[in-house]
Amino acid sequence: MSKFESIVEEAQEILLFAFDELKEAKKEQDEMTARQAAEKGYLALVKAFNALFVKKGKKIEELPLSERGRRFFIHKLAGRKEEKFYDSMRHSLHIDGFHEGIIMFDSLEDDLNDIERFILGLENGNEGV
Repeated sequence: MSKFESIVEEAQEILLFAFDELKEAKKEQDEMTARQAAEKGYLALVKAFNALFVKKGKKIEELPLSERGRRFFIHKLAGRKEEKFYDSMRHSLHIDGFHEGIIMFDSLEDDLNDIERFILGLENGNEGV
């Protein structure tokens, strides 16, 4: 398995956990569990962009460890649509969902579905949103 495939697989696994938590959160109307689902969605997003960076030729040891580095890589290696997608998902999931506790179950599910489509696109040879 290539490094790219390994990172994609990890992103998919994390996203599955997010979907499972969201399902449980919706059933119980549990906002704390929904916050955890949002944060897992954000982590899946980060992993998916790491896969994109590897696909673009970066080595594992070169992958950014900070938000500043990640934003720089997105700007340099991806397109404007991907930059906007990342910004939107990060804000919705990490800032609003996890940190602020602004939970709209249907919107959260839509965000997770968008990340799933992004990951599937990477797997199918697409490099963008």
